[in-house]
Amino acid sequence: MENFSQVIASQKLLWQQAQQALQQLQLEEAKYQQQRQDLHQRQKALLESRKDLLGSCQFAIADWNDHHSSNRYFREEAQSINHDLLMLRQRISEQAAAVFSLRQTYDSLLTQAKREASLLQQREQAKQDQAFLDQQPSRSTSAWSGISKAS
Repeated sequence: MENFSQVIASQKLLWQQAQQALQQLQLEEAKYQQQRQDLHQRQKALLESRKDLLGSCQFAIADWNDHHSSNRYFREEAQSINHDLLMLRQRISEQAAAVFSLRQTYDSLLTQAKREASLLQQREQAKQDQAFLDQQPSRSTSAWSGISKAS
């Protein structure tokens, strides 16, 4: 009877630990979703800013090219701005690729953590089921004891 109480106590402790791990996982998932939303908003703002900057620069370049096409200084300035725009586009693309990679990594880790939590819960349930079955009297043992009493 004492062993049974110890088994129940240990199973309860394991179950509580599994529940705590699941709650922690849920908190981490909520934090991840908030960070993902924040990142999405920052990406949208960055894209809008980039569009505004590109539009302004393209307008300035077109204006310079129209009014000062014969002036070498303005052509060089336009080329410099085009180069700066190209570099800006490249940096934005690299940052977007890095964000995408981080998002994929986090999604993968989150999926793995959920899978592990599920396996832990399944193991705990299997242990509880086995402990319950171990506490039940065996039918063959009961049958043999009945026969021996009858003889």
